[in-house]
Amino acid sequence: MIGGYDKGLLKNDLKYHKVVKKTWWTLRLTKVIIGGVDTKFCNKKDKICYIIIDTGASLMATPP
Repeated sequence: MIGGYDKGLLKNDLKYHKVVKKTWWTLRLTKVIIGGVDTKFCNKKDKICYIIIDTGASLMATPP
């Protein structure tokens, strides 16, 4: 679907997040949780990391 979404296909409400770098559609994260456990991927000092989203991608990349 171009330019919108079908509410009937959503399990939960759509959530919006502020884009912090428009070049790569970068969002700010505070933590990454897998299986209910905090992975500690985000910077321990600042507790912030970033993720790039791309609706055309078939994979997800995380911080090293």
